Amino acid sequence: MKSVSLKIHDSTSVEQAWQDLETLGFTPLYSSEDPNGTNEIIAHVPPQFNSAVMPLPYIEEMHPINLSIIDWESQWAEHGADYHDGYVHVHLEEFGPQFENVLKLEPGAGFGDLSHPTTALVLKMMAAEVPGQHVLDVGCGSGILALAAVAMDAKTVYGIDIDPQAIEHSRKNALINQMEDQVLFGFAQDYKPREKSILVLMNMISSEQKEAWESLPQMYKIAGKCLISGILAEDREAYLKQTKQWGWTLLNEIEQGGWLGLLFVRSPPPRRTDQSCGL
Repeated sequence: MKSVSLKIHDSTSVEQAWQDLETLGFTPLYSSEDPNGTNEIIAHVPPQFNSAVMPLPYIEEMHPINLSIIDWESQWAEHGADYHDGYVHVHLEEFGPQFENVLKLEPGAGFGDLSHPTTALVLKMMAAEVPGQHVLDVGCGSGILALAAVAMDAKTVYGIDIDPQAIEHSRKNALINQMEDQVLFGFAQDYKPREKSILVLMNMISSEQKEAWESLPQMYKIAGKCLISGILAEDREAYLKQTKQWGWTLLNEIEQGGWLGLLFVRSPPPRRTDQSCGL
């Protein structure tokens, strides 16, 4: 996957640039300041992106970089929530007072150090929905949502990702929290659901969600609920139009920092003759 460094004009905040890049399909990894004090965002670029074109008017400079070696510890220490003793600490009682667990997350390539509001949005809504449910975390990243589901008394938990580094990161975090026997992490093709109802967690932008669903044909006929984030408030109507086509019904929503957390119920769709996503 190609990666770039994007220099941000000082008229625009890093937070706004981060959101805009995600909307365009980029995968921001971290932000920092260069020696001159200019903010920059390091990001993976979407496959269809023309690298000869600046993606946004306030991007002053963009150039490819080699991400073969990243100091994840320094990045997590700078941006992650409650980082000390080499770990980000996730206090689940902040999202449900009945949960006393504190998850420890080791720095790594998987998304989810609680520095982005979308992760907190999903955790807030999980507290009321997860207990007693079978859970699938799509795009597990660091494993934060899957491990929280274990702590919230889910029946079974499975996490999937397309990035082998993220899967390895999730597995390490499961070991750190002594949950390795309570959650499985792997690729989409390895997931073989047997349950009649599954709660799905997805924290990613709309275009990535569509790609993720298309990689999970085994889920098309399984009912349940979906807890979603990664959708900007300004994109709400367009996203709801998409989910209506999938047959999802909106039950609840919350907002934080311009991002939405959405709860849907889904039912197995009528039999379809085409190959498009039919959740």
